[in-house]
Amino acid sequence: MATPASSLIVRRVLVASAGNLLEWYDFAVFGIFAEEIGEAFFPKSNPHTALLESFTVFAIAFLVRPIGGVLFGHIGDRYGRERALLLTIVLMASATLIIGILPTYDSFGVACTILLVLCRLMQGLAAGGELPGALVYAIESASPRHVGFFGALVQATASGSLLASVVRSVLHATLGDKGIARWGWRVPFLLGSLIATATGFLRRNMRSTPAFASYQRKAASASAVNGTSSTAGGVASPAAPQVQRLPLAQTLLHDLPAVLRIGGASAMGMVGFYALFIWAPNFLRESRGFSLTAELNVLGMLTWAVAAVSSGALADRVGSLPNVALFGMLSTGLLAPIAFVFIEHGPMELLPLILEVLVVCHAMYVGPIQAWLVLSLRSVGNRYSGLGLAYNLCAAVLAGSTPLVATFLSGSALGAAGAGLYLSCAALVSGLTVYFSEKYYPIKVGVGCSAIIAEDASRSDATEHSTLHVEFSSPVPEVGEETSATRVGVVRHEKRQPFDAKSDELELATT
Repeated sequence: MATPASSLIVRRVLVASAGNLLEWYDFAVFGIFAEEIGEAFFPKSNPHTALLESFTVFAIAFLVRPIGGVLFGHIGDRYGRERALLLTIVLMASATLIIGILPTYDSFGVACTILLVLCRLMQGLAAGGELPGALVYAIESASPRHVGFFGALVQATASGSLLASVVRSVLHATLGDKGIARWGWRVPFLLGSLIATATGFLRRNMRSTPAFASYQRKAASASAVNGTSSTAGGVASPAAPQVQRLPLAQTLLHDLPAVLRIGGASAMGMVGFYALFIWAPNFLRESRGFSLTAELNVLGMLTWAVAAVSSGALADRVGSLPNVALFGMLSTGLLAPIAFVFIEHGPMELLPLILEVLVVCHAMYVGPIQAWLVLSLRSVGNRYSGLGLAYNLCAAVLAGSTPLVATFLSGSALGAAGAGLYLSCAALVSGLTVYFSEKYYPIKVGVGCSAIIAEDASRSDATEHSTLHVEFSSPVPEVGEETSATRVGVVRHEKRQPFDAKSDELELATT
């Protein structure tokens, strides 16, 4: 039975995730209606040139995503995650609305084209801050036992692209191709702006995450103590946290290895998603004459979303995000070349089944790894900035280029197996990153996550000691110790100093 606290967390995460759903919807709408947009905003030359120009504008948004990640990461780490998420949705709503009401090239000439590019830049900036912010907000709000589930739930909103496909189908059935070309392409953008506005109103009431609120309180208290000590000639506490003026600088100075680990761990998710849902349907349509690619994409996306959330919940259940993620990585890496050869030469009636299996394997990695990415950055004070930089740099390099690379490789002597090997290489990079990160920089998440438990313990200002009953895994029993996989313990957090992941002392008293 859901408790009021758990229901509140679910509502918070859903509101945070709604913007990410809209982000994917907007990106999908621009791609789906690229032909109509090209005809509306570019000089009349030939359809192919207009389409290329439209896709160029589409790609621009990927290039500015790292800037958006850094910009909104700075706001989120300085002033609160909820403020950054409110600004991203306002920026996204404004850009989407403007695209929907822009005059065409025939009416106002090149000025409309320039405005279209500016709107795409605005959307790219907003998208750069949206997913990292939603992930950080969800993980910092979630119970330690459910970080995998909530992280996967945020990522599953990538299925927002399904809404774009549904809108396209409805418009095609009601207006036809001519009606869509004249004015119907504007409807999805206007609809998106309405959804964004509603999401913005919901986000007005978002509260700061418990972890960040605690961090701010401790920083404010430390500043007051340090000011008093300085006035009295005392010595300030070196362990007290401070709200960073430039969180990105702190990230680059102290957490650059974590940023690199996040980038490496994100590689398979990026390459796999765009290979499965962008490249593969086009390859099937052009090379095999498969006519049901839209239906296949809808089925695949629904399967992917359900499998991602389920695998995140499974990781919480077994108490190990990396193990479930590595299983998904290994399955994807081994199956991808075989599956892509099959879609090139295998029986048509079995194509959906093969792709669905590969989609599930990919989702088993993507689901649990989201919480792992967030918790790789242990400092609350620069977590948003670090994740925004790492994730969006990976997106800028791999997301837009994957369909191009896969198309090039599938046209070589390797055929579709080349695209599969490319995905396998990305899986290898991500797998090695996660494996060695866990070996040398272990992150305890889910059941027995010491870092989160310590943060939870630091939230109580009413008592001198906070005692939490938790379960934690014991990977290697000591001599004479009970060999059960799970022991029940008590975590006591001394409140003499604010929480710091590197200096705080946790007493683990085994019962």
